Amino acid sequence: MILAVLLSTVLTVVTSMNYCYTDTSVMNTFTVAGDDKMAEIDEKDKSWQTSAVKMCPANTVCYQYDVSVTADVKETATATTTYPGAMTFTSQGCFQSGFETDSSNTDQLCTVWKEEMIKALNADPEMAGLFSNLENQCSAFSACGATCVSEADIEAYKEKYEYNAATGVQTLSAAFLLALSYLLY
Repeated sequence: MILAVLLSTVLTVVTSMNYCYTDTSVMNTFTVAGDDKMAEIDEKDKSWQTSAVKMCPANTVCYQYDVSVTADVKETATATTTYPGAMTFTSQGCFQSGFETDSSNTDQLCTVWKEEMIKALNADPEMAGLFSNLENQCSAFSACGATCVSEADIEAYKEKYEYNAATGVQTLSAAFLLALSYLLY
């Protein structure tokens, strides 16, 4: 009986692991006056980075959403002529299950997204003063589950964070032994 409970617990832990790219976003498009400007964007900003992989905390799910941004863009901070600019991003985050059912959550997150983007643009010496009248819209959230993070990035995350090279023991194995000792005590 104890073994059945223990195996059930371990299987629950293993199958509920849910990875997400957090603290980042991917730029999908960037145009100014209808001209594609993606060639000017760093490659690291156009794709998910392994360093952004995190495991969502218990009772949370990885959600993905898109953000569309429009702004007036100037070629230089001192220029007086502005051009219409548009960008789209994809972002992910760990949120409580059911987060997507409350539209006020989308509105709040979209407001924070806009504020943080304005701060980041103004803090970057190369970007400060180039963007004005920034507006954004966020899509509905969708739980992406096992498709959130690429298998290669999950494996890289596991190698870095779930394997203790000094002891040669997987973190999950250590958790298994701890649970076993607790149940047998």
